[in-house]
Amino acid sequence: MSLTKKLMIYLSIFAIFFIGMSYISKDYTDYIFISNNHNTVDIFNSTKEKTELFQNENNEIKKIRTQRYMNGLVSNNVPEGEYLLKIKDNPTKEKVINKSKEPFKKKYYYTLKKENLKDIIFLSVFTGLFILYNGVLFYSFKAEILKRKELIFPLILLFIKMFFTNPLTFSNILVMHINIGITSILGLYLLIYVNEKKIRKKDRITNFFIGALFFCYLSSEIFYNSIIFNADVLNYIMVNLKWISKILLPFYTWIDATVIILLIYFIDINRNQKSEIIKKIITKKNLTILSFLILSIVVDLIRFEHRFYFYLNMFEFTFIYWYIFLIDVNLNNKYKLLAIKVFQMFVHLYLFYVFTKSIDIVLWIMVSFIVLNIHTYLFTGALKVDKNYTEGLLNRMYLTRNMEEFEEQLSKEVKKTLGLVKVKIEMLLYKEDYKKYLKDREYDESEIIIDSNDILCKDEYDYAVRLKYGKKPFLGLVLIKSQNLKLAYEEKKYLEMVSEKVSLVSSRYRMLKLQEELDCEK
Repeated sequence: MSLTKKLMIYLSIFAIFFIGMSYISKDYTDYIFISNNHNTVDIFNSTKEKTELFQNENNEIKKIRTQRYMNGLVSNNVPEGEYLLKIKDNPTKEKVINKSKEPFKKKYYYTLKKENLKDIIFLSVFTGLFILYNGVLFYSFKAEILKRKELIFPLILLFIKMFFTNPLTFSNILVMHINIGITSILGLYLLIYVNEKKIRKKDRITNFFIGALFFCYLSSEIFYNSIIFNADVLNYIMVNLKWISKILLPFYTWIDATVIILLIYFIDINRNQKSEIIKKIITKKNLTILSFLILSIVVDLIRFEHRFYFYLNMFEFTFIYWYIFLIDVNLNNKYKLLAIKVFQMFVHLYLFYVFTKSIDIVLWIMVSFIVLNIHTYLFTGALKVDKNYTEGLLNRMYLTRNMEEFEEQLSKEVKKTLGLVKVKIEMLLYKEDYKKYLKDREYDESEIIIDSNDILCKDEYDYAVRLKYGKKPFLGLVLIKSQNLKLAYEEKKYLEMVSEKVSLVSSRYRMLKLQEELDCEK
């Protein structure tokens, strides 16, 4: 089943649940919802207005319990009567509310202060630059992304999310609903994508564990998004199903799509430890994933603090998307360090500007900068392959005396280093000889490692590695049968380095073989 079909099934489940709950709760209208309908101030201004609600019962003023909801306050299960709304530091300081049987929804407005307008100008420019930065990343990897259609849809959602996080557009409840909806779809799609790519169907324990987390995530996401999109549903649940909301709240707070994605990568990294190359860097990769996981959980902890959450959530999903792209499709050798450094700059600019300017905050920023730079070191270190593996191999290849010895020695080296089931070297004397092993199509110059989809004997081999030199695209092929079916990034990088290193030797033996055939014909 395709990714799109799976996504549509899950969205249909949400739609059915939401429509059903909206229908059931349509008569539960005994609540008061107070909103300023302008979320920018709530997000970027640290001095939020204090709003209180009181009930006038028999000339006795009694404070009513309220809770935060969207960009305002809601009081559930309140009877008909007269209520008093008090707003601190606002021209409308007191307002009498006469509530009837219908739900009372009050929106109040206030003029933005000069510093708030300055925030909006700064963050609008900031968001525009961040979108431009991601646009440059897309342009740099345009060819690779367009080849993988599954990654185009989430990238479009990511750019829409960035646009709706901009304070010029992020100004009311409708936009908040759009932002939350896009975030849910984006997270769900990326989770399905990673789960399909990284989790093996035969691994029952891992499938059960990830499946349980996915069920908790999806249940809480459907439940709380229904509350967010309809205040009637919130009132119904607070009156009749409050115990369910208490059960699902920890899952909604702690288990989101990014957390599960990182756990899947953590499991996948620790599962592929058989080859020597993987064992060398497994610790750094684990620390990298752990640092991502901690940052993701910290962002989730402030989910209900609107002033900080939406921008940090945007950064979180941006990082997760490019992490999936750069790692999973093995293209992280291009601009990786620059991309990470620029991303860190955006995060620090945001934190420095939005938080209260004080010595404590500056110290926290310094600490976060150190932590993120350590993380960068671990991230880049985890992507390196020890050159000794290929340099020693090259010396041994030069010591071979003929083509047969070269093929035998290269096969042994690759099989031993990567712990493979089977390795076969096929030297190709003529231009069209590759068609005996691969499909007849044009192969891009950068396609060094070819997967089983293009191999004619796909039952025998999982990968084919091209040996090429100069303008000769097919000097030979290294045919591989892997234990894990899918090679890790470091193993693929090793094979690319092998192809580059031994190409000159293979070209020499090919020329000698051709010369022998010509001599025989004479």
